[in-house]
Amino acid sequence: MILAGGRGERLGADKADILLGGRTLLARTVDALRPLTDDLVVVLRTGQRLAHTPPGVRRAEDLAPYEGVLAGVAAGLQACRSEWALVVACDMPFLSQRLIHYLCELRDGNDVVVPRLPAGLEPLHALYHRNCLPAMLASLQAGKRRLVSFYAGLRVRYVEEPALRRVDPELRSLFNINTPDDLALAAAVAAPGAHATDRAFLPTLDALSAEDPATPGSTPTDLSPEGANMMPKGVPDVVVRRLPYYLRSLVYMANRGDEVVSSKELGEWLGVSPAQIRKDLSYFGEFGKQGLGYSVPYLRDELRAILQTDRDWPVALVGAGALGTALVNYPVFSRGRYPIVAVFDSDPHKQGRRMRSDLVVQEVEAMQQAIGERRIQVAIVAVPADAAQLVADELVACGIRAILNYAPIRLVVPSEVRVEDIDPVALLQSMTYYLRP
Repeated sequence: MILAGGRGERLGADKADILLGGRTLLARTVDALRPLTDDLVVVLRTGQRLAHTPPGVRRAEDLAPYEGVLAGVAAGLQACRSEWALVVACDMPFLSQRLIHYLCELRDGNDVVVPRLPAGLEPLHALYHRNCLPAMLASLQAGKRRLVSFYAGLRVRYVEEPALRRVDPELRSLFNINTPDDLALAAAVAAPGAHATDRAFLPTLDALSAEDPATPGSTPTDLSPEGANMMPKGVPDVVVRRLPYYLRSLVYMANRGDEVVSSKELGEWLGVSPAQIRKDLSYFGEFGKQGLGYSVPYLRDELRAILQTDRDWPVALVGAGALGTALVNYPVFSRGRYPIVAVFDSDPHKQGRRMRSDLVVQEVEAMQQAIGERRIQVAIVAVPADAAQLVADELVACGIRAILNYAPIRLVVPSEVRVEDIDPVALLQSMTYYLRP
């Protein structure tokens, strides 16, 4: 049974139709499973149409009126001709026939055979007996959508990591594609000319980091004994970029009263694989308990400390034009952790203008003193492109260590100064590329 209902919103198409090595992900999965069975069922979401359906494959849709993974597995199990069904997702391009055979050897006396790693279960690469159907339907009727929600009361054989690695040493079978970076890495690994070392990108599933292929065998760096204020070494930039989104979700969950969240639930919320979340967090320490998930308030507070958003960061703004005026009045810059406390502009007509009750535009020559007195380390550049580099040079000379750049130009700064570019026009141009008839 192949689950192919994933929308792949961040990939720009349904996952089943995404191309990898000249074939769709669905076609690759079908080809990997054909030698094992003559009964292949593809489960789609209700109303879904595939760009191409491989020959010899039967179709089923989510069990109406329900939707989601559990409804899909239930529908597929009903459609299968045999007592047992192997369930895999179509976005798992490196299935191992050896691992599948091994799981099949463990069926006797069980209703479910599922891989279990220290970070959690892998129920989308598992075997389910037809006996599971009543429990699945009961879970759906009770409003439960998690695939593992029906396990209670059934005979479940958990296959632990050491046993899995004996037949699939890299656990590559459990890799799935959720993001463009995942797809790019899979394409590089699947390329016909890829060197063997290029293919060893999954030394451990719990060390999965599709965005960090340059260090495939690296292990997470623990926090220094000095505490959370010490930055762990070797944390990929893309990991740090994801942390604010984790934090935002946790704040929302805490505000609505959630106490515990699993990596799977957090991943479904954000469209990130559970393994990726576990990998990201492992760079900074151990935050969850196996089988129990993460404490929402605790993880929220820890991420705040890691990102240092548990304190205020005064911000200097250079540029008091229309964009600067909008930024000054944006809530996060007026009442949040990043208050704009000083504004500078070279235009004499703007100098002296009151932008807020507590904020007056100053001349650029006042930057050195104002930034020093306020101990400002963060600045925003909202000036025309032809003036941006000069402004950046002056900010660096004043001791600024981080710059949010709205000017459509690449700033050249010392390596120890962090620059983040915000270019709405470039983002719009990249989007309109896809708006073709």
